[in-house]
Amino acid sequence: MPIKLVCFDMDETLIDFHLHNLLADVKIAPRQLTEQKLEDIFGKKGRAIRNPSEIRQTMRDLLGAGIKIAITSHSSYQSSFPFILKKIGLTPEEIAQVQIVPFSAKDIKASRGPVGRWLLSEKKPRTWKTKEKLIEMARKEVSCDKNEVAFVEDDKDYVRAANDAGYKAICVDWHGTGYLDELREMAGLEPLSSQKTVSTVPPAEPEGTKWRKEVGGVPPLHGTLPPLGP
Repeated sequence: MPIKLVCFDMDETLIDFHLHNLLADVKIAPRQLTEQKLEDIFGKKGRAIRNPSEIRQTMRDLLGAGIKIAITSHSSYQSSFPFILKKIGLTPEEIAQVQIVPFSAKDIKASRGPVGRWLLSEKKPRTWKTKEKLIEMARKEVSCDKNEVAFVEDDKDYVRAANDAGYKAICVDWHGTGYLDELREMAGLEPLSSQKTVSTVPPAEPEGTKWRKEVGGVPPLHGTLPPLGP
């Protein structure tokens, strides 16, 4: 069945670093975030849009085909999302068509650690439930079935859980744009390149690996999710 909705994660998916954790580390509150601060962040090495031209073309083609786009991201800094979409190269008219699903204060409190960072793998079932809630909010806006929703995400556990829940989940390829061709195929669009590559899951980090503060990001969360449902 063709897809009707694409839900994109933000951190380490549309951008190649973890903006939420970067801002939490330096204790910038959401209300303190300005466009100039965002410009300063994106001006530093290792902080950029992931595959900007390919993402821009794919988003435009999806919208042109009548497929809805939503941003479903665990973040207290959703005010940054229009800026990031502008950085990708979308026009104001295109940005207005992208649904930014609100993340409630209650969900933020349930999903964060004491310093505002997202919890590690032992809390993953809880954070997946809040992620699924965002996807469901977007799905209800479009009035489509779960198997008509594509979910693009960098975390392999969320990808696995989303597939188990009935969505069409795609894991970001850290070494190319094959994941976008996979998405385009689901949408009935021509591939970006004549030769497709297979999307890959990033390798697991050793236990105890420290978060990569120098690029403002964290390694992908790893761990095994228990089966969802009864």
